[in-house]
Amino acid sequence: MFLCVSGTISLPPQPLCPIFAADDRGRPALCGTGVLLRIAHKSFILSAAHVFESCPRSTLYLPGQHALEQLTGTVFKNTIAVGVSRRDDPIDIAIMEISADRATAIQQSYCFLTPECLDANDVGLPGRYYEFRGYPASRTHVNPTTKKIRRSLFSFLTPCASPTIYVRTGFNPNLNLLLPFDRKHVGNEQGTHSVAPHPRGISGGGIWRRTIDSFSEDLSKSGKLVAIFTEYHEQQKTVVGVRIALFLEAIRAKYPELRLSIPVCNNVRIHVSA
Repeated sequence: MFLCVSGTISLPPQPLCPIFAADDRGRPALCGTGVLLRIAHKSFILSAAHVFESCPRSTLYLPGQHALEQLTGTVFKNTIAVGVSRRDDPIDIAIMEISADRATAIQQSYCFLTPECLDANDVGLPGRYYEFRGYPASRTHVNPTTKKIRRSLFSFLTPCASPTIYVRTGFNPNLNLLLPFDRKHVGNEQGTHSVAPHPRGISGGGIWRRTIDSFSEDLSKSGKLVAIFTEYHEQQKTVVGVRIALFLEAIRAKYPELRLSIPVCNNVRIHVSA
């Protein structure tokens, strides 16, 4: 049994969870990050489709209070055309419904966002600030000798990308949110610069709209979740998120009984088939 040790001290319960699977030697390996959401009586983990597809034959786990706990549930994700890779998929969304008893166990270590914590109508206006947050692989360490797993959250606050970036990269601002991220030149609160960890592992993490002077770590009360992190383009110095409206419309199509509890996107009309 592997014991879980947090690398982050004195944080309130987070709506983000690292997702693990067993590697070739049976040791835990980080697949990505997920965001916990509860709508009415249903509980979900939102993530990127490629996170779940990276470990299709392995049981999934997330760190509990002391040890890894098995993660079970039904996953549905967007389909892609034959011959198209997830690397070329601008949507790349996956949603896992988790059972009530599993959600109760998860809530011992994490918190669930509710629809009031989301903004399906964010449009990425200039002057607004966004924070992406997740668990980078380089800050997740598995010690096979001591059987301990140490993981640490990473977050980055930045304004949204300019419209020219969308034109240059071909992403649709109605579907995606782009944020500038030059990981080799990152400023900190002390006014110095350093190299940030590679975002590998943050896929599936959350992107919140924040204020530049917001230092609250309680993401269920501070800021609004507007997108899920899916890609990092190092050459373009840009991270890509899929807007939360697509996840919400996918849930609405799959679970019509929840439709009255799901925020409506008024900026763009989205059609999703279950």
